[in-house]
Amino acid sequence: MDGSFNISGAKELDDLLKLLPEKIARKLADNAVRAGGNLLKKKVEDKAPGKIKKAIFVRKNQEGTSSVNYQIGTTKSAPEAHLVEFGTKAHKIVAGTKRGNSTGKKVLSNRKIIFGKTVNHPGAHTKPFFRPALDESHAEYMQKMASIMARGLAREAKRYSR
Repeated sequence: MDGSFNISGAKELDDLLKLLPEKIARKLADNAVRAGGNLLKKKVEDKAPGKIKKAIFVRKNQEGTSSVNYQIGTTKSAPEAHLVEFGTKAHKIVAGTKRGNSTGKKVLSNRKIIFGKTVNHPGAHTKPFFRPALDESHAEYMQKMASIMARGLAREAKRYSR
């Protein structure tokens, strides 16, 4: 799944940003991408089911990249988010194992009901929320970033024209 977007006019924008000091250009780009990321976060939260709504985050990716990028995802409080988004196939759950490692348990239970040594899980249908939110809000996202960038460029042009 590709989560990137193509921007028409990116070359022209890049040329314009190169005319500004690097620190200012980076700040303008950062503000625009953050605003777009926050808009996408809100759209994903609107579509997300249950407790996953509260687990959506947007944060700046600090992995030493020279470009400005933000990450949108879910926190550890919703480890099932990808299972909801993509679904699961039918599978067997066996007592005494967890991800291939032995747990020593003899039976599967939820502390009230004993299910037995194995359970045939029927799987779960996909209930996409993340990708549809991104697809549906692409134009609004791009517009938001463009308006933030335009305001920032106008502000900096005014500042430098003095």
